[in-house]
Amino acid sequence: MKIQENPIFHQPEEKVRNVSMAELVLLFQEQLEAGRSVRFAPRGVSMLPMLRPGLDTVVLSPAPERLKKYDLPLYRRENGHYVLHRVVEAGETYTCLG
Repeated sequence: MKIQENPIFHQPEEKVRNVSMAELVLLFQEQLEAGRSVRFAPRGVSMLPMLRPGLDTVVLSPAPERLKKYDLPLYRRENGHYVLHRVVEAGETYTCLG
């Protein structure tokens, strides 16, 4: 008996290149400034159980003038690290939680 490979599960060999967050952010900015959205898979566990690393993806869109409760902004902290957290309070300032 010959087992045939199912084309649905066949994935061509992909070349993988690791890039820094700084490189990704430049690409994100370029696409967002052109009015496009960007899909990526966040790493880390601060957003569990809402976002599961390796399983969930996030779509970044050009930022609205004001964020609202439950939005997921990607922002850069003063120390240069990029963080994706959800807005839990929106008013004059924002309160975000991971």
